[in-house]
Parts: sequence; structure tokens; C-alpha cells
Amino acid sequence: MSLLPFYVPLVFVVSIVMALYLFYRASGRSLAFLLVALSWITLQSLLSASGFYAAPGKPLRFPLLLMPPIILGLIYSYTPKGRRFFSALDIRLLTGLQLIRLLVEPVLYWLSLYHLVPKVMTFEGKNFDILTGLTVPIIYYFGFVRKTLPAWLMITWNWMGIGLLAVVVSIGVNSALHPGQTIASFNAGAGPSPFAIQQFPWALLPGFLVPTAFFGHVASIRLLAARTIPSPKPGALLQ
Repeated sequence: MSLLPFYVPLVFVVSIVMALYLFYRASGRSLAFLLVALSWITLQSLLSASGFYAAPGKPLRFPLLLMPPIILGLIYSYTPKGRRFFSALDIRLLTGLQLIRLLVEPVLYWLSLYHLVPKVMTFEGKNFDILTGLTVPIIYYFGFVRKTLPAWLMITWNWMGIGLLAVVVSIGVNSALHPGQTIASFNAGAGPSPFAIQQFPWALLPGFLVPTAFFGHVASIRLLAARTIPSPKPGALLQ
């Protein structure tokens, strides 16, 4: 890790701060969200720094980075309070949040150059998640400035973003379960290199950035779908 250029962790930290700030702003500066997010980041930082996720013979710990916030967040989104929270989010800021892909994908590429993640996990392999970040300006301009994009097309774009996230997550999980098969050794004969995503600070990619991007898409889909549902005519509910 010490061999990495200073700009690699710097860009990664910027992506975390950017995601946290934009979702915080999208939530109307919700203090509750900020406290929960910071607590989760702190917890995952401490666990990953302690080697919890990289412990030999414990590959099934890796999903604990990602699954709790996804599952609990989805459950919360269907509660009355959760529905109010999601319906009040700023869809413009949620869309802009997806620009973090333009920071994260180069970081993965740089890590692959040092054999800390497999090449298949980068845009040179099977990870096309950068396409979401590259298309954010188009979606934002025509969807919110010009207002010429139909809601169904913006919903499709958000589903595409979720799909691309799912692909890179599946690659990451497979890499965590079979690190020796997917990551070449940096030093010949020294054994497989460590999988960076199981270690601090990179564990915050599945531990925070992926869930944040995921819920940015989920909330956007809900908000856009609500626009396409026609309001009932006066008295229609009484008929």
C-alpha cells in the first residue's frame, strides 16, 4: 500500500467526501442521515483497518461491508418515515452524486496497476460502471435544465446504473472469495497480492460508496415514477 502514489488515496477520499456531501444536501441537510452515515463510515474504517475483512479463511466476512446498509436501507424505505425521507430527496443532487463514478473508476484502475485489485474489476476488464458517470452531464442537462428527457428514459438510465453497480459488486465478491485466482502477484513467487477492497480505506468502496450510489438510483426511480402516475380526478376515489 505504501508504494501507491499519494494521489490514489487522495482521489478516493475526495469521492467519499463528495458522495457524503451531495447525499446530505439532497436530504435537505438531514442531521440524522449525516450521523448515521458518519457512524457507519467510522465503524467500517475501524473494522477494515483491523484486518477483519482480510482475515485468512474468512472470505464470507466481505459481504458484511455491503449487505447491511442495502438491506436495512430498503426496509427503512418502505416504512412511513422512510417514505417521507425518500420522497423529499432532491433528485437533481442525487443525479449529480453519480459523478463519483468518474473518481472511483480511475482509482480501481490505479489499484490494478499495483496488483491490488484484478484487472477485470476495471474499465479495461468487465467493469463499465464509468459509463454512468460519463452520462450524468447529459441526463442532468436534458432532464433538469432543458427538461426534454421523458421520465421513462431517466428511469431506464437509473436502472442501468444499478445494473452496472451489480456487475462490479459481483466481480468484487468473487475476487474476495477467490483472491488467488483473480489477482496476480506483484512480486513473482511471493504469493497472491492482498485484495485491496478488503482493507482500509478501500473497503469504504463497497462499505459506503456503493450503497450511497445505489440508494441515489433507487430514490431517483421512485421520484421519477411518482411523476408518471396521474393524479386521480376529483371524486374518483369515492366512485
